[in-house]
Amino acid sequence: DVQTTIGRILSELKGMCARHSLDASNTRGIGISCGGPLDSRKGLVMSPPNLPGWDNIPIVKLVEDATGIPASLQNDANACALAEWKYGAGRGTRNMVFLTFGTGLGAGLVLDGRLYSGTNDNAGELGHIRLSEFGPVGYGKAGSVEGFASGGGPDEFRAQVKMHDDLLMKHFGVTPHVFRNTELIYRNDIAQMVEDMGYDAILTEGADHILGWRSPNFMYSPQSCNRLKLMLKNYRLSDDIAFRFSNRGWEEWPLTTEKFANWAHAVNGNGELINLFMDYETFGEHQWAETGIFDFMEALPAAIFTSPDMDFVTPSEAAKRYSPVAKVDVPNAISWADVERDLTAWLGNDMERDAIEACYALKDKVMATGDEGMIRTWRRLQTSDHFYYMCTKWFSDGDVHKYFNPYGTPYDAYINYMNVLSDFGMSLS
Repeated sequence: DVQTTIGRILSELKGMCARHSLDASNTRGIGISCGGPLDSRKGLVMSPPNLPGWDNIPIVKLVEDATGIPASLQNDANACALAEWKYGAGRGTRNMVFLTFGTGLGAGLVLDGRLYSGTNDNAGELGHIRLSEFGPVGYGKAGSVEGFASGGGPDEFRAQVKMHDDLLMKHFGVTPHVFRNTELIYRNDIAQMVEDMGYDAILTEGADHILGWRSPNFMYSPQSCNRLKLMLKNYRLSDDIAFRFSNRGWEEWPLTTEKFANWAHAVNGNGELINLFMDYETFGEHQWAETGIFDFMEALPAAIFTSPDMDFVTPSEAAKRYSPVAKVDVPNAISWADVERDLTAWLGNDMERDAIEACYALKDKVMATGDEGMIRTWRRLQTSDHFYYMCTKWFSDGDVHKYFNPYGTPYDAYINYMNVLSDFGMSLS
């Protein structure tokens, strides 16, 4: 409750002044630092996203009335910049930029020996600048500086990964050592976070545009990491099973174990491992039992073992066995989805971007409740399929999207999701 919180702040402040005999005769002022937006001139806190309910709070007047001491309000990044310039690393300089990295990203500017806050106390707030059309969401904007650099998105990512780790330990008694992100979504900064969480390897798509002339059939390492290994999907052989197996229009149909084994054997001398990554629903849903997929998989090991140089390993075993041959730089996100191998399946149109930004905009309010049920519901609303159903690709990958979509149209998916999100948002109040 906002009023209760303010009451406690003022009570503590009055107690502190009494204990140290502070009043207007011996104290020049009380400084108040707070995340924006705010109006430092009027002394108002104006609905900061990290302080739900703090709407037009006259905090300066409240503090002055409680203590009798003049008070001043300043944006937290500006206050930090001023302190650092006067007492810290910026002493003796005329110009300085101070950056804050936390739940958001802020900046304070000292120009020509004076704090510069701009017309609306927003000078230097570079967090809202978009670096990429796609990317992590910061303050409702996908691909913004704040999304890439602030602590909020990465913290939530780590929290959800830990939940998966805990479930694997609870149900299977194992600790995972190889990381596979949703839809093999990958980027340099994701790899860095995964390495920091202690994983040994990460899986992603062996996309042609990141590999160039190189082969996915080797172990690599991320450009941003020192220890983590990178395993790239051989999408041609994987998709031969996952998507083309029952396609009678495919020139290689029917796919026999002997034919597939010959393709795999051809890698000998031109690679060290073949990473076959596919969804569980490949077996029995995408490829029905009637297609012969289960008979194919049952017979495949024997066909592969006709070559004495080949065996099967788990990703963890591969990570222990093979050393990286080179680093791979992936500054922009890739995935295994569609021909583009990027994020356009989930963030490719205005509906998808609006929906996901609206979802992430609720984060601070959700977390402020401390309600496990609310937090769990909000996390379920982040499930990638919600946004996949809104995709409007009707050409290169339209059949795939229509096959998986329970809605009549992507617009129905968007309307339904936003109605649900609206109801959820109202329940937070």
